[in-house]
Amino acid sequence: MTIQKAIEVFLMAWRSTWDPSLEVMTWPRYPYRELGPSQAPDGSVVLRVYKRAFGYKYRGIRPREPPAADVRSIQEVLNLALPAEFRIREVQDQGKSVIIILEERFYAKD
Repeated sequence: MTIQKAIEVFLMAWRSTWDPSLEVMTWPRYPYRELGPSQAPDGSVVLRVYKRAFGYKYRGIRPREPPAADVRSIQEVLNLALPAEFRIREVQDQGKSVIIILEERFYAKD
């Protein structure tokens, strides 16, 4: 899976669903810069989404502590919104950001 395809699929899934657990993340205005995508050796793509009030060019008041992310709920909600050939393997809370590992599923062809 290419980084461009991963960003496209991830943003399409995020935009098509709404859940309170996703409110902790900042919507990226410049996806290639803000998501900081990187290709893992196993073919998956690692995306870093900053939390609300810690995003790129944010000029408002920041809280002392970043909001807590419900990683299990974020993973479930986005997996339901993703197309069948993609899935989120892992979500990690990293303080000011949330790490999302997106991978492509390969099905055996008959």
